[in-house]
Amino acid sequence: MDFERSVQVFEDLGLSRLEAEIYLYLVQNAPATGYRVAKGLNRPNSNTYKSIETLASMGMLLAEDAHRRQWRAIPVKDLLDRMERRFQERKIWAEKNIRPHEPVETDDRIYHLTTTDQVFERAEWMLERSKRDAFIAPFPKVYTRLCEPIRRAISCGIKVALLVYEPTQMPGAQVALHKDARSLLERRPGQWLTMATDASQWLLATIAPDGDTVQQGVWTANPMVARAYHHCAHSEFLISAMLADPAAHHPAPALYDRWIHKLPYPRENPTRAE
Repeated sequence: MDFERSVQVFEDLGLSRLEAEIYLYLVQNAPATGYRVAKGLNRPNSNTYKSIETLASMGMLLAEDAHRRQWRAIPVKDLLDRMERRFQERKIWAEKNIRPHEPVETDDRIYHLTTTDQVFERAEWMLERSKRDAFIAPFPKVYTRLCEPIRRAISCGIKVALLVYEPTQMPGAQVALHKDARSLLERRPGQWLTMATDASQWLLATIAPDGDTVQQGVWTANPMVARAYHHCAHSEFLISAMLADPAAHHPAPALYDRWIHKLPYPRENPTRAE
């Protein structure tokens, strides 16, 4: 077991560092006295005893005798199942009792996304809350990460246009291979993502070749910025689609008319209250 990584995970789940260390120590070394735990972790006795009592009160540790001298950690699966149930209960309560009281306001600021988790969480958030349409232009590895959220959006009736950089199939979406796909993949190291939903939100992110570092990431619900990108994306998609169309011998107006009805395009100004 990677002890340090495991401690970090349990810290993320809400335990203090010492509590996480004690629990994980007892997972591997139970039963043990508080003294043995303190020595094994090289921690002060008093702090260790106090944290052991806290963990016991939370039901994470069990005493093996009436004098509470020997401690044992409950199974990890039992603990994680319990944490998950409590999280879901609190989530449901918060959605019912707190979310309805959030003020409805227009937020036209531009926010910086600094981690890959933020980028993909925001992209999924946009798709989950889309009411009508989505333009998405992902580099290949980004597309792989977003496949399932895109499928869910399509299944909910969202009109999706994908501008891709490798030949791709996505049932239910309008897909076009970028007219300069090969050149852009060669000239732009790393992975790029641009997307707009309902002409009301816009996201742009560039991820370094290591796949973990965000070089630049921004998201906004500014209606002017989002609508402007929506128009640009619509035109870029249309041009790429027409250039790749096997019936390119048709007059341009006919191609345009044939494609224009396939693409998401804002018919009216979306509002935050929709």
